[in-house]
Amino acid sequence: MKKIVRVSEKDLTKILKKLIKEEESSNNERYMFFSNLEQIQRQAGLLLDLNHDQVVEILDNGHDWAQDHIATAKESIDQAFDFLMNETKSFHKMGDELGTGPKQEIPMIGNGQND
Repeated sequence: MKKIVRVSEKDLTKILKKLIKEEESSNNERYMFFSNLEQIQRQAGLLLDLNHDQVVEILDNGHDWAQDHIATAKESIDQAFDFLMNETKSFHKMGDELGTGPKQEIPMIGNGQND
């Protein structure tokens, strides 16, 4: 037996808005993942474009906390990178394309300090 429920247009609108909000909320986490990666990429590029001597001077004048934050961020990104590359097997494919094979490390950029 079917039950007929009468819903006002106002109530139907509220229900639909709630469902849409829930759907957007569940997709928002993934959107933010990629949005955050894009922001990291933009900001890293801008930081790398700064005058290196000027940045070193700033860091040397009592603002070495900034270097610590970059090191911590790099460590966090390394962990997510390694996990996702292993899960997607892209790390192994990338190694093959570079001719290094999957068991060799890909060289890191930098001077090796605070990496």
